Amino acid sequence: MSGSLTRFGIGKETVYGTAVAVSKSYEIMSEDLTGKYERTTAEALSGSYVQRADRFSVVKKGAEGSVSIEPLTRGFGDWLAAMMGQVATTGPIETAAYTHTGTINSLTGKNLTVQVLRADESQTLRPWTYEGGKVTNYEFSNSVDQTLRCTIGMDFELESNPDAPAGVYLGTTLAGLTTPVGAGVFTWAEGSITVGGVAYDISEVTIGVDNALNVDRYFINTPALKREPIQDGKREITWSFTTTYADNSFWEKVSSATVAGTYAELRAKWTGLVSIPGTTTPLYPCIEIVIPVARFDEGGPVVAGEGMLEQQFSGVGLYDGTLSPISIIYKSQDATVLA
Repeated sequence: MSGSLTRFGIGKETVYGTAVAVSKSYEIMSEDLTGKYERTTAEALSGSYVQRADRFSVVKKGAEGSVSIEPLTRGFGDWLAAMMGQVATTGPIETAAYTHTGTINSLTGKNLTVQVLRADESQTLRPWTYEGGKVTNYEFSNSVDQTLRCTIGMDFELESNPDAPAGVYLGTTLAGLTTPVGAGVFTWAEGSITVGGVAYDISEVTIGVDNALNVDRYFINTPALKREPIQDGKREITWSFTTTYADNSFWEKVSSATVAGTYAELRAKWTGLVSIPGTTTPLYPCIEIVIPVARFDEGGPVVAGEGMLEQQFSGVGLYDGTLSPISIIYKSQDATVLA
């Protein structure tokens, strides 16, 4: 039962590595955030059969891990800036619906404090605080009979002692946070996948991004804490999906002799079940992921038994010189998001 009591919250930092009070709460599926404490050991010969007990020091090397969540129809927009670098908000439409669009941009200054309240065996919630949080990667996934899922990988400057967390004690604050009123899930039944503007029968899809951050920025400079990770290479956008064997149109993209023939626009969209309160049209919350140039690299039909044949295809997202290589469009009744 202890895991069911877990609380997870984030707050936007003004200065990298300076913990702030968490202001947003999320229902999570799992998390594995863990601090790293390395031992720096002397290498000199010490005239003994076993390494001496006084010839090493403990070095705090930050923390890392991931959290898996089910994006809801409210609240998820607060992740967009930290994941992608930039978020623009438009609206309202009919005074109640807002659109938050995340696009690729610099991640410098997009830092989070994360706090996890983990329940011990007596069901006492203990506050584990992680400061200097950067989103290193993220992946959306959905398949038939499932809700939309998102796994977010993170790196941190420091893990605080849960019995004496750095800065203000945030436990009571986080325990009082709740998810926004009226938030609902996105499910496979309200999802649609289009390739080149055409809808296809797809049973499973994943879309992921590696932000290519250098998370090992340590220097001989007391205190030896990590400097803010920065992008140190090209971000990598990957995607894959499973579909029926209806024809060879996708395989023809894999095997195309021309560059233009290898790619198409990929759109994945999920719509909420309940319309946004205050809209008369009605308008529904949604999350839509757009890759303008999705290159097909691998895939084709295979025989796995007596059943109907399926095809699995995968590839990467590329930059066309104008549009964001990936955009996440989030429509909800949230007027503002963390930026």
